[in-house]
Amino acid sequence: MQTNQIDYDVHWKEVINAYIEAFLAFFLPDLFKEIDFSEKPIFLDKELHEIIAEKLEGTRISDTLVEVKLKNGEQQCILIHVEVQSYHDTSFPLRMYTINYRLWDKHNKNIAAIAVFTTSSKMKQFYERKCFGTKIRYDYINYYIKDQAGKEVELKASDNIFATIVLASLYAQQTKEKDEAKKRLFFKKQLIKLLFEKQFTKIDIKSIILFIDAILKLPSNLQIEFKDHINEMTKMKTQSPYQTESTKILVEGLNEAFYGTTFEKMIQEKDEALEKIIQEKDGVIQEKDEALQEKDEVIQEKDEALQEKDEVIQEQKEALQKKEADTLKTKVEFITYLHQHNQIKDIEELATLLKIDKNVIEAIIKDINIEP
Repeated sequence: MQTNQIDYDVHWKEVINAYIEAFLAFFLPDLFKEIDFSEKPIFLDKELHEIIAEKLEGTRISDTLVEVKLKNGEQQCILIHVEVQSYHDTSFPLRMYTINYRLWDKHNKNIAAIAVFTTSSKMKQFYERKCFGTKIRYDYINYYIKDQAGKEVELKASDNIFATIVLASLYAQQTKEKDEAKKRLFFKKQLIKLLFEKQFTKIDIKSIILFIDAILKLPSNLQIEFKDHINEMTKMKTQSPYQTESTKILVEGLNEAFYGTTFEKMIQEKDEALEKIIQEKDGVIQEKDEALQEKDEVIQEKDEALQEKDEVIQEQKEALQKKEADTLKTKVEFITYLHQHNQIKDIEELATLLKIDKNVIEAIIKDINIEP
């Protein structure tokens, strides 16, 4: 269960920067009492980085430098160097000393330095250099996470956010091996249970959860089990008729940490997504209905056009029939006139001229003769 060392330091740096007052209260309580927090601490990471880049090339920059002011009214500032070291580095004491004298040379101010060690092994806790009777020794505060083993009850009882951070780091240190994954899962569940007993703000809870989840990494199958456990706990707590405001805040913090949103927002977003799907489906149905309506209108227009065409054909047919009838009537009148005036000499020739069957002409003449 080895964790990424660089990321481990970075996670510590993030919570230190976010909760510097809580850090000072937990790790440097005597100094904390003397600080005037009406003036916000000033982070001087840029100056620290310049020193590291100039004198300690290749060194990881995961430190924090903070400037604070004291309550005694003096303009004297204290530069606090915070060092989170998660790997064994034999040159570390020299590094602390180098940063110390470079800061003194630049600012000419007292410096309080603390190194928080998350490694399981201990290293030399001060820097010393000797030369024929001349000696330089630089001591700084050393805080080892491993030394907190056996103090779990005290850490759990503290309301300082860094008590929980230290406890999580201790659990991470105690479950480094692959075969300890189940134990690590148990510790993560215990930490979540502990949060329900605290009065942290929603932002605090979110920060703690993100820290815990980052340094107590689990195999994917156990991470799923852990999240299911969280979901079950939040569901149980939110459905309880005795839900307190602190429980509500905790649940919101848990949801924001894992899902980037609160439970209420999740429900709202889910409802909005469902409403959007319904609206999209309604829109599709409406478009289809409009398309069908347009299709029906086109069919109706075609039917009306065909009906108009049939009517035109019928009119043309009737006109043709009338024309043929009128033509026949004219021909009958002409034949009648010729017969009455004895001008029909050759029936076949007349039939050819009038484009009519000679039998028709003969029938017309017969009818004329029958008439009285």
